[in-house]
Amino acid sequence: MSEAAAARIELDHLVVACRTLDDGRAWCEAILGCTPAAGGRHALMGTHNRLVAVSSPRFPRAYIELIAIDPDAPSPPRARWFDLDRPELQARIAAGPKLVHWVARTGDIVAATAVLRDAGYLPAAENATGVLVTAPTLRRAKARPKPPRVTAELSTPSELLIASALRALRAGERASSHKPREVPRTTANETVDLLHQYIEERASLTIGYADTNGGVSNRLIDPLSISLGTLVARDHATGEITHFRIPRITGVSPAN
Repeated sequence: MSEAAAARIELDHLVVACRTLDDGRAWCEAILGCTPAAGGRHALMGTHNRLVAVSSPRFPRAYIELIAIDPDAPSPPRARWFDLDRPELQARIAAGPKLVHWVARTGDIVAATAVLRDAGYLPAAENATGVLVTAPTLRRAKARPKPPRVTAELSTPSELLIASALRALRAGERASSHKPREVPRTTANETVDLLHQYIEERASLTIGYADTNGGVSNRLIDPLSISLGTLVARDHATGEITHFRIPRITGVSPAN
């Protein structure tokens, strides 16, 4: 990471995963000798937290976040952050809260994300409301010009155009005949491993894919390659080559 990018990044908080927030409060009082302040609820993730300030001259806004699954919240359509859904982590924190992550703050999320991608990482950037964003989608799309009005006689379509139209129709038929089913959620590492496996096997698969509003839809695809955090695949619904952001893929499963 460059010095300029590093200068824009600082420690924001430490993440301590808890089985329940009552466990987190008791741990904090026993280990740190203080009672954590009330935090809030994260509707998109189905979690809630409590907070403890641990600021210093070097990190003036740092704090500890005690986080747990909110039992009163509905299950989110994607995996909860910090691997809170994983049985392995739940088994670890059953014996007591554990430090599991640290979170950085930056004033330029686009530049920081680009630096991380250049370094080979697959960051998932979110805005203040928790919606997944990426550098290309932060810019508003330009309005498309209106097509020119046809005044002359239409020419006979070429064989290539007819063949392309037939491929699109057949792809749509395959997609419509595919029975949608719930796609199990996978972690980021599991998702990448499965995608590489299906690319090598040249097999069709179903993915859960989150839109910018957090809604998840199932997509039947033929995976082709992975590059810079993006899955390149043929979408059966359109027959077109489509780019899917890997951080938005909530789960992967075989097509049949």
